[in-house]
Amino acid sequence: MGRQSELRSLLKSLAESRRQTAVRTVTGRFGMGKTRLLKALRDKAREQGHTTLELRCIAAEGSISFSLVQRLVAEIRGVATDGADEPQTQDVHAGRVFAAVEAVDEQQRVNVATAVLREAVVCTAQKSPLVITVDDSHLADASSLTTLGCLTRWAPELKLLIVVAMTTGEPVRAPAELEDLCEKSARIALGPFTRAETAHVAQQVLGTTHSATIDEVYRATAGKPLFVRSILHRLAARGHDAADITGTSAAVIGRCVFERLQKVSDEAARLAVWAAVLGPGAATLPTVAHLAGMSLKDARCAANALISMGVLHNSELLELCPPVSGSGIVGQLSAVEHNAARLEAAEYLHGAGASAEVIARQLIETDTEAPFPWAVGVLREVGLTARQRGDYSTAIGYLRRAAGGAKGPEREILKTELADLLLLVDLPRGIDGLVGALAKDNDPKRSWDLICRLGYALHLCDSHVGGRQVLTDLARPLTAPPNEQALWADLNLLYDEAFRTPGGSLCKRTDRLLTLLPEGRSRVRSAATMLRALTDYCIGRPAATAVEVARQASADPVLRELPTPLPLVSALLVLVYYGAGEEAYEAAYGLARTARCEGQPLQDAAFRLVCGLAANLLGDYITSEQMLREALCTLDDHKVWRGQPQRLAVVAGLLDSLISKGNLASARKLLHDNGLVGELPTRLDGLSLLLQRARLKSASGDLHGSLADLRDCEARAAALGGIRQEVVPWRSHIAVTLHHLGRQPEAIHLVERDVAEARRDPSPLGLGTVLLTAGVVTGGEQGISLLDEASVQLESCGAKALLARARCEIGRLLGNEGRYEDAREALERAQRLAKDCGAVPVAELARHRLTAASPHRPTVAGVGLLALTAQERRVLSAALRGDSNTRIAEIMHVTRRTVELHLSSAYRKLGICGRKEFAKLFASQELWAVLSDA
Repeated sequence: MGRQSELRSLLKSLAESRRQTAVRTVTGRFGMGKTRLLKALRDKAREQGHTTLELRCIAAEGSISFSLVQRLVAEIRGVATDGADEPQTQDVHAGRVFAAVEAVDEQQRVNVATAVLREAVVCTAQKSPLVITVDDSHLADASSLTTLGCLTRWAPELKLLIVVAMTTGEPVRAPAELEDLCEKSARIALGPFTRAETAHVAQQVLGTTHSATIDEVYRATAGKPLFVRSILHRLAARGHDAADITGTSAAVIGRCVFERLQKVSDEAARLAVWAAVLGPGAATLPTVAHLAGMSLKDARCAANALISMGVLHNSELLELCPPVSGSGIVGQLSAVEHNAARLEAAEYLHGAGASAEVIARQLIETDTEAPFPWAVGVLREVGLTARQRGDYSTAIGYLRRAAGGAKGPEREILKTELADLLLLVDLPRGIDGLVGALAKDNDPKRSWDLICRLGYALHLCDSHVGGRQVLTDLARPLTAPPNEQALWADLNLLYDEAFRTPGGSLCKRTDRLLTLLPEGRSRVRSAATMLRALTDYCIGRPAATAVEVARQASADPVLRELPTPLPLVSALLVLVYYGAGEEAYEAAYGLARTARCEGQPLQDAAFRLVCGLAANLLGDYITSEQMLREALCTLDDHKVWRGQPQRLAVVAGLLDSLISKGNLASARKLLHDNGLVGELPTRLDGLSLLLQRARLKSASGDLHGSLADLRDCEARAAALGGIRQEVVPWRSHIAVTLHHLGRQPEAIHLVERDVAEARRDPSPLGLGTVLLTAGVVTGGEQGISLLDEASVQLESCGAKALLARARCEIGRLLGNEGRYEDAREALERAQRLAKDCGAVPVAELARHRLTAASPHRPTVAGVGLLALTAQERRVLSAALRGDSNTRIAEIMHVTRRTVELHLSSAYRKLGICGRKEFAKLFASQELWAVLSDA
């Protein structure tokens, strides 16, 4: 039963009562198991042959004097009649007591009852002690308690054990008489169960000691025995499952508490109900007193009683004490009572100026629509606030209730907001909601908003065929004069295509759309103009006009009010590609913060993507990785899965950052986790991913694998109609890879063409990147000149990481020319810049070149990287890729012995012992590139 030590103590008292009357007092708060302990005592006593009497005091209307004595005499009469030799005598004594109740005053009744009771007890307890248990003695009247007290004093020689149980914290009906009865008795104070006792009871009720079940029961009940047993019996009836405990505990505990409060005090029960209805923060004493129809004084008295019972914390903010919960108390009301209480509370709180959240909490709990004109506005306000803080399930609940009570246009607005919110929880369901809202809303002033939301949702979930078909059907009647729905539908489809397959055909369609638009400033014209600028820039049309349009668009308040971020993202991407990284970062970061504050996490992720790409350009790889990982986490949270354009763009940017930092293991894991190790999408995002995968292979020493991916980039770019170099610089990487593979003529041919194209329509980033590649491939004095020009361009756009690479290459070439001081100056600057950016491979490369670029360390027959001959470098490069000596000999058309001699000479110059040590020192830091330096 969980009270073994207390039961043993009472049985010991029973044994002592064979000599004289013993009185024991059991105390404890409500729910501590006093009643069950008394029952266990009676059961054990009967097993030992004792007579037991159970007396339970019950509070009733008014004061029924002498009620306990009447019941005690009646019980003794029944016991004596069953086993005594002269039952008639007992009947006479008992009759005398009942007659005295009506015939004499209070004191006389006590005296008569005591005398008759003593005779009856003597008759009953002649052979073995009589056990009398009195439960809820704090509710007994004064006369009953006085009679029991007299019995213990006037008949000490009787074989009698009286066990009195009282609940601490509850009002006492006759405090003086109860104290007199228990004055010299031993007290047993009951507290909560320990976990071991809870486990013992669980074993008895459920037949199990499953740890998870016991832990959950103990946590939910705080060890109160009544609650523990009630929950365990409920579990036993339903089949015990730890998962059910949380759901059932509140109702079970609420029922136990509510039933007890009804017995103790009607005022206390009403106060507890209203405190539960209002909930934490709103259940102040004045508010609860008003709703309960009580004076402040009476409410405070009732609150103090609830505090003493452990139901409330304090008498000002009426918060329920765990494990008692508001839902458990309120659950005891009928549906009608519950709804009426909630609506009454909401009306009072609104009139008292309470916050919208407190009022809405009452409205949302009802089963009927609120009859108040202000209810819809309150629910909507709280729903939007919940959305802003990211509590989407709560926000959906409030907006659904608001939409249910709204009418006319307000109802359609709420349905749109609800569908928009569902996009953050379940994209397909959100798209279905937008499609449904679009089908019902014929208002042109609102349809464009729905179309934009739907367009962006489809950009994030292109597998939803039905939604895309709706946009396609709306865009079909695109004729002059244009239908606004058709214009917006076509524009959103074009934007989605621009992030996938920008090309000449897209430019033509955008031009046609612009010709159909009326002259003058409008939302649709601003968005279409930005789309045209993006496509023009991507396919290599003159950059100046596109960049100017992008600058204007990035600050255009009209575009900032659109429900889709794609036009602004397009504008900022053009600025990044052009080389205005700092400008793009500032604008994107501000837009990301605004989106987050407004509860638009997917738009926040779109702008953080731009922040990450801009930070990559600026060489701030730490910030870039942080921004892009946050964007990726947001897309994961909102179930934007693999293959979606925005997600692929984030992954490509994050790969760029990781590879540039030399974190190749994380880059490989990112590719694998996103399923990008095989075939990639034939779109612009696939092109970017192919380039980063090629870079990763190159950084790992797999130059041939890298070249294969870069050739794939070349074919895809041609299929897309040509992509500007700074958007996806695949040609520069092909040239560098060919240079490292020793295919110099092909590399030079590529860079010459790229430089000519870049000079025709120069952008700081594009021209600087091409000149950097040309300087690396060309070498010599001409290479130094090209790298100096690249440095100027890259410094002007703040591309610190690329600038570090350019200065590092200048240092190498100057060292080769014997200009050691100039070389060291260039390399030291490169090392500083690379460290600032977190570009570990470039910083390490600059450090090794600084060691080699010394007039005191000759490169002929010397040591170090620069002492390696061209053949030795080629052999080492092949060995680093994992080729065997035999394979290297076949590739270089020499004997295997010659390969071994080259390797031995190279290892001696580098001060290492073999392939493993070379791979450990150089491959992980991307220094293999030095092996092919001219």
